[in-house]
Parts: sequence; C-alpha cells; structure tokens
Amino acid sequence: MPALHFESLRLYREAQDLNLWLHAILMDLLENYWPDQRQPARVTCIWRTDAENRADGAETAIHCQPPPYRAVDLGAAEFTQQEIDAAAAAVNARWQYDPARPDLLVCFVQPHGTGPHFHLQVHPHTRRREE
Repeated sequence: MPALHFESLRLYREAQDLNLWLHAILMDLLENYWPDQRQPARVTCIWRTDAENRADGAETAIHCQPPPYRAVDLGAAEFTQQEIDAAAAAVNARWQYDPARPDLLVCFVQPHGTGPHFHLQVHPHTRRREE
C-alpha cells in the first residue's frame, strides 16, 4: 500500500474523523487500485469552511459537512488521465454512492477544481456492490 501523505497537520487531524464508509473506500483505492504503489497518496482536502469552498470555486458543499467527514481529495498530478480513470472505474464498480441516484459516483475524477485528483465521497446510503 502506498504511503499516505497529509499536506498539513489540519488534514491529518481531520482524517481521524472520516466517515467509516469513506475510510473503507479510501483503503480499497490505496490497497487495490492506486496507479503506482511507489507513489505516495497525497491528501489535499477533507474539510473546508464555506469561505474556503467559495474561494476554491467548488460546485457542491460536501467538503463543508461536519464530522464524520464525507469527502476526501487525493492529488493525482503524477498519473496519466488513463491511469486515474482506470482506478476510478474499479472503485466505482465496487462501491455505490446512493442506489436511489445511480448516476452519482463514490470516486469522481473528471477534471474539476485545482488539478487532477481523486475525489472520494459517500452518502448515508453508500454501500459495497454485491459481487
């Protein structure tokens, strides 16, 4: 499993309060689908204030929710878009964000925000898909 690197002490502290499903999905991505096990996973965002969210140009407020935190971003600038897409497809094949809204994903990687990254998110109805 790759090393987990936190960009700040604040992120390290926030990681202690991740939603349990989010933690499981994060570990699944890192253990099974991370594009290069030699490359550390860089946690770049967990929680933001409303002001930070607006400044980042975010389209949703999932990073503004109180603990247990429902979203985490991992930087991915060192990977190709093909590698990112393949890892995301594997995670989304295993996990379902919300059965009532199958169009929403637990691992969103389409270009958005400040650069290439894995955006992992959960909902109260997030579950592992039956195999």
